[in-house]
Amino acid sequence: MKFISKNANLRLVLRPGIPAEPMVGRLATPGMYVLFQDGETVVNDPEYIKRLMAHPGLGTDFVAVSEEEEAALVARSSSIEPEHEITEVQFGHPGKSIGNKKGPLMSPELKKAVSDMAVELAMKIIQERDKKDLGKKQEKAARVTVQVEPEPETQDEATLKSPSKTK
Repeated sequence: MKFISKNANLRLVLRPGIPAEPMVGRLATPGMYVLFQDGETVVNDPEYIKRLMAHPGLGTDFVAVSEEEEAALVARSSSIEPEHEITEVQFGHPGKSIGNKKGPLMSPELKKAVSDMAVELAMKIIQERDKKDLGKKQEKAARVTVQVEPEPETQDEATLKSPSKTK
């Protein structure tokens, strides 16, 4: 069974060891200890599992996880070593920054919800843009007027409009 701790190197005492007392004739009794390395430990012994499940720190200092829960916890957990960001100093002024700027930790469910909301918002924006484009096209079509060329004037009408000069 797998146990995960928020502390990187947690050591639990399940049963304290008793030192030997040679004057009395008592032999040393070994203790039962569990060491978490990098916040994790895998325990296969049923006696250890029973004692860990009865430990008062279960649920606060460490938790028991199944394989399904482990994936969610790993996604939310962070490295023990903090992310380093190194800024170069050039001529007494801060220069280029090198390193990982880590974003907020999100569970897989939250990532999926954000992705779904982004797709939904993109669809709304596309629909609004299409409506706006359609409105502009209809407005442009309404503004276009049909231009009809006037019929050419006949010779008689042209002479009536402009008096002729006679000599």
